[in-house]
Amino acid sequence: MSHCTEGKTVVANRGHNCHWCGQRIRAGERYITYCYMDGGSATRMKLHPECHAACGRFVEQTGETEFDPYTFTRGCTCEGGDRGHGHYPERNTIFVPKWTEPVTPV
Repeated sequence: MSHCTEGKTVVANRGHNCHWCGQRIRAGERYITYCYMDGGSATRMKLHPECHAACGRFVEQTGETEFDPYTFTRGCTCEGGDRGHGHYPERNTIFVPKWTEPVTPV
């Protein structure tokens, strides 16, 4: 039987990948973290706030409490990165795919 701890909003000290959409959570950005426990294993989940909200909608819509990591569109319950799908048009204009953003040398 699976169980999740309560989500907690934190600020990233370093970069992580969102377990919902696979996009980067950069250092300094807020994200939601919780622990997913299934049987004898536990996983620390990290999601963008809008992806955490989408995950809640997914559970309400499907009744499923498990999902395959990195398979959904950021902030939406659509699978496969369907950008421009129109479900949440404000999200399609706000978030720029990580591969088009300028890279700052370290």
